Amino acid sequence: MKEKLINIVENIDSCNKARQGLGFAPVARVHCECDGKGNTYWFTNGCISPRELGDLSKFGSFVPKNSNVAIKMQTIEVGTSFDYQQFINLKRFQNHHVVLENRANFQNKTIAIAGDTLLYQFRDIHEFLKELRRNSSDIRDIEVEIEKLKREYEELKLKKDTAAQRGKITKTINDLQREYRLLTQQQEDLKNITIYIRKQGEMRYSLIVDTVQTRIKSQNLYDGKTVIINGGPGTGKSTTMIHRLAYLTDIFAIDEDENEENQRFKLNASQRQQLREAIRNKRDWMFFSPSKMLKEYLAEAMKKEGLLDTEQKVWNWKDYCRKILEENYHLLGGDNDKSNAPFKVCKLEGTLFEQNADIVNEFTNFYLNEFRKIKSQFPTLNTEGTGSAWMVIAKGIEKKFENSENFKLSQFVVLFKSLESVYGDNCKDILRDRNNAIANLANEIIPLLDKNKDIKSELEDLFDLTDGVGELSEKEDDIESEEEKSNEEKVCSKLKSWLKIFSYSRLDETIQLNSEQMLIYEILQPILGKQYDDSIKNIGELMLFEQFAQYTRGVRNIMLNGLPARYKRFRTHLSKIQYKGCDLDLLRTITQRRQGKELHHQEQALLLGFINNLVKQIKASTNLKIKHSFVEAYDDVSRPIIGIDEATDFSVCDIYAMQSLLTREFNSLTLCGDMMQRLTSYGITSWEQLNGIVQNPLVVEMKTSYRQSKRLLDVARNLYYDTMGKTPNYKAFMKSNNVPVPLLYVDVNEDAKVRWISKRIEEVFRAYGEQLPSIAIFVNDKGYIPSFAKRLENTDFFKNNKVAVYDGLNKTPNSVEKYICVYPIEVVKGMEFDVVFFHDVDKYSVDTEMQRRYIYVGVSRAAFFLGITLSEEKKEIEKYFEKGKDWFKI
Repeated sequence: MKEKLINIVENIDSCNKARQGLGFAPVARVHCECDGKGNTYWFTNGCISPRELGDLSKFGSFVPKNSNVAIKMQTIEVGTSFDYQQFINLKRFQNHHVVLENRANFQNKTIAIAGDTLLYQFRDIHEFLKELRRNSSDIRDIEVEIEKLKREYEELKLKKDTAAQRGKITKTINDLQREYRLLTQQQEDLKNITIYIRKQGEMRYSLIVDTVQTRIKSQNLYDGKTVIINGGPGTGKSTTMIHRLAYLTDIFAIDEDENEENQRFKLNASQRQQLREAIRNKRDWMFFSPSKMLKEYLAEAMKKEGLLDTEQKVWNWKDYCRKILEENYHLLGGDNDKSNAPFKVCKLEGTLFEQNADIVNEFTNFYLNEFRKIKSQFPTLNTEGTGSAWMVIAKGIEKKFENSENFKLSQFVVLFKSLESVYGDNCKDILRDRNNAIANLANEIIPLLDKNKDIKSELEDLFDLTDGVGELSEKEDDIESEEEKSNEEKVCSKLKSWLKIFSYSRLDETIQLNSEQMLIYEILQPILGKQYDDSIKNIGELMLFEQFAQYTRGVRNIMLNGLPARYKRFRTHLSKIQYKGCDLDLLRTITQRRQGKELHHQEQALLLGFINNLVKQIKASTNLKIKHSFVEAYDDVSRPIIGIDEATDFSVCDIYAMQSLLTREFNSLTLCGDMMQRLTSYGITSWEQLNGIVQNPLVVEMKTSYRQSKRLLDVARNLYYDTMGKTPNYKAFMKSNNVPVPLLYVDVNEDAKVRWISKRIEEVFRAYGEQLPSIAIFVNDKGYIPSFAKRLENTDFFKNNKVAVYDGLNKTPNSVEKYICVYPIEVVKGMEFDVVFFHDVDKYSVDTEMQRRYIYVGVSRAAFFLGITLSEEKKEIEKYFEKGKDWFKI
């Protein structure tokens, strides 16, 4: 026999009484028909042992909400069915058929019953039961009458000319259903919409999510897809992503999935082992937000889902990016830092790279082109009459670069690995012989100088006037400290450097000596004569050989070393080609400050993302264990799972860097956002901009808004259409229009606007039974908050009721019972309030489109009440609101 509403409520109430004193509470209840028999499931956070359950087992099966059967029951609608296999032992599976009859969510306080279009809401289950029992006779009579009328309606449909009769029946049914809603306390008025009085700014977090959200939570887990959760205000994007994060790291679900025939997690044995180890070591996930305040609210919501260590795992992105570039990659140094970091933090906040700049590909191609040009830069080999060992090797190296002008990153990794493996040791030996030959020749010249004091003196004077005699390359290995050397050692060192380039210039006419190098030659010519021509020719040939041999030094030296210098050359490249999509004036300012060492926040992300992806490519293309600070840094900061909230506030560079933090063996990246809520000038403007930046992007839609009243969501939809040029696909869960309208007040007088806000707050206070729900006032300038708060506190309502007004950026004292908070608009994402006011929107120093975006964000923070003030009339804003009205008559 199917359960009726009163049966469900009685069962929940009895279970609540029976579990008093136990250390857990179920978060949901489902009743179903399983293989023809009725069964009740209670979902819990984590596993509950039989000892902990005690006598509760008589109420049904208590299962973790992330168990396979629970996920299936949360994914389908009530009234539908599913088949599933249960693992028994020895790889045996038992088949089951389940029909879902009803479902109750204890946090959202809702009950859904198959065949019933009404979603029942309650405040307190015991009080709800008392009302149902008191009205049980009337409820039963209405249910019987409605069923009778429905049968009559169906019979009339089979007859002709019964439209009028059917219309009367429909009207009667509608009247009975309205009465039924009253009897079951489901009237859609202010009494019901104030079921939830939020704490100040808290996220309304649900421990059980709806069917659409559950599908998003539990699908495309480790299958190489990047899940992008797209949805409007109040659709539960952040909550769903937190649920997804918890599911991805749920050891119970991972272990259970291992025994499933159709595994949901899509993990191979090696990945499963790595993931378990990462979870044990608390190195499993990272979560990024665009603001510090949002980060704090998200961290609190995560704790409710059992996600711990949020202090180490939940970050404001800019802070985290800067932190690891300083501490792990050693690319950034502080203002007072004495390290040798190549860059300093740039404090300029302007947009350097625009959304559509494709800057990631531009830098990647610039980097690759430096290697693609190698083939054309090799010196010509004169192969006539010689078969020396170095010549054979040089030709072999040159041959390896065939078609390299079209190589991709992975191909260069393989190429340089191959060159090191095949020729590396031989090249080291030959170049060691070259260095010995240079040292021997220098040592032969030194005694000749001792015999020619005038030449030696002239040469020493010249060496003192110059910083060096030139090099063919800027290899770090060739740089030697001049400290603690005798004069003779310094002369010998300078002489060796000169011999390299002089010998090479004798062999290659394209190598031109500078004036100092020519002067050295003229000074030394009298004592050199022709006796050393063969030695100089030999050195010259080996210098030519080095132009080939330098590419056998390995991936570490060739591809990782020198990246900061390459990036500085890239900046010059952008200016030279007048790159579109880059603020060249800002770039010029940055490069001219502090010797060009400042790194803009977008550049920080770009460089971090490129380094990590290069390291991953090296790891994927070679099994060599490369010791390098970048490799060690990546190994330390990478994680199997990354989550990104409010993704539209990030630039492509930011998301490129965040995805680069994924452990190479995994691709569990989840983003969420709403394009209309983008408040940064550099944020992405479409999900398509992430193509090629993230792997296999999959956009999933969330369409039902649970937070906003229908009237407020209509405002959001109109703002969306006027800004984006298309109608959004989301809709309100609350259908009634019998809710407060969004209000507007226009006055140039500041005190008049403050009094208007105070009156509206007084109305809300009365409507909520002389309680203050969560109330926020958004202003443009945080510096204005103290004076505004003082004005508001001096109004009659605030003085009489001792209501305090606080700066929302500061922690609110717990001792104050009644208070509201004022926030600058840019920090409010992630918060939720029952009541929101926008003060002086027309004074926000942005264009009309951004003003609409600000209002949209404000609408998305409010549940039921929204008020807005202007200093002067502005039709572009006024059309969304009603003027000259109150919320209630008090």
